[in-house]
Amino acid sequence: MIATQSARMQRLLGAGVLLLSMAFLGCAQKGPKVGNVEGTVTVDGTPANSGQVNFISADGGTIAGTIEKDGTYRAIQVPAGDAKVTVTGLPAAVANTNVPQLEGTGTAVGKPVPIPPKYGKAETSGLTTNVKVGTNKFDIALSAK
Repeated sequence: MIATQSARMQRLLGAGVLLLSMAFLGCAQKGPKVGNVEGTVTVDGTPANSGQVNFISADGGTIAGTIEKDGTYRAIQVPAGDAKVTVTGLPAAVANTNVPQLEGTGTAVGKPVPIPPKYGKAETSGLTTNVKVGTNKFDIALSAK
């Protein structure tokens, strides 16, 4: 009889731990749903070497990723869902210099690849994506024409 009660208590304790674990995991997954977006920006097939990629969520919030000298970018904690995308280059005052800049700052080392101005505004860029929770790949091919 004591062995039966002990086995019953172990099952109840195990079920209680399982329920608490499920409740904890359910609570841990609440909060904003976000994803990371990474890819390469090219202009007429040439990797962009400076600037930034901006993701504009439905609520108007913007998350940016810096374009590195090899054309790659990564934006972290972008809200999940549909997003408008813009790509901006360096300001003309910086773009017209050939002074080497620090890597990882979105400024070119050498002459920057120009980003056509139409891609700098959500209304004219024509770029959109759907961000999913987790890692997303979004390569951006721009045209100077």
